[in-house]
Amino acid sequence: MRPRTTTTTLIMSASLALFGAWATADDAPPAGDPTLYSPAAQETVNRAMAAMGGAALFDSVESVSYDCAMEDEQGVMLMKVKAKNGAGVALEQSLTPPGASDPIRRQSLTTNTSAGWARDLDEGGLQIMPSGVAASIARAGDQWSLLRSATAQFRQVDHAGPAVFAGRASSKLIFTNPRSPGLQQLVMYLDDETGLPLGQETATSSGTLVSGVARVDEWQTVNGMMIPKRIAVEGQTGQSTLTFSNVAFNGVPASTFETPSDVQSMLVAGAN
Repeated sequence: MRPRTTTTTLIMSASLALFGAWATADDAPPAGDPTLYSPAAQETVNRAMAAMGGAALFDSVESVSYDCAMEDEQGVMLMKVKAKNGAGVALEQSLTPPGASDPIRRQSLTTNTSAGWARDLDEGGLQIMPSGVAASIARAGDQWSLLRSATAQFRQVDHAGPAVFAGRASSKLIFTNPRSPGLQQLVMYLDDETGLPLGQETATSSGTLVSGVARVDEWQTVNGMMIPKRIAVEGQTGQSTLTFSNVAFNGVPASTFETPSDVQSMLVAGAN
């Protein structure tokens, strides 16, 4: 794959990392490694889940697809995401620069349980992604589920008392003891009035992840679940706004993430 396409992949991984806790398409802690909550934190999380539609609805989600438009100084990056628990994450992305009408740098990026690969949709190039980049792409599958993603990525959640976030009175939760390399901690703020997450701050230590702040500016209801529609992010790479649309659940087949023959050949060649 040409260097400019690889650069786009790395930009994509950095922008996703602003949200902190998006490491796999599964949004539940691994069996035998439960997330531990202080009593006050558990009460706050339960209230938030009830405000978003109830834990049972979120537990019923096996797959998700959605479009996400990320606007920043580079233009508008459109991402079409598909994710399935235990199978993988696939997305197509393109960038429309400021003032332009046609997208450029069209790519498909896919990761499954064994590999990650990037394909240039304009020129046909193919590259096996490094594991760190593949993990960043995998986080795209969890962007729709802010709270569940955070609880899946950290082993400990504590209530840190009252706070103010985006001008609103809130409860402050601190997520520590991360399951993913590079993450240090995540601080989430939940609205005292509605119970909904207002946003979060992420601290990281890895070069493939970026510390930053995410603020939920607008919500939408899909299949009875309240999920973010618009999120503003700010971090080391600047400011951007993400808008989610065309969200659908439980319609993505596992075959979407099967390793194609040309990728398999590259994996075999790389192993020899």
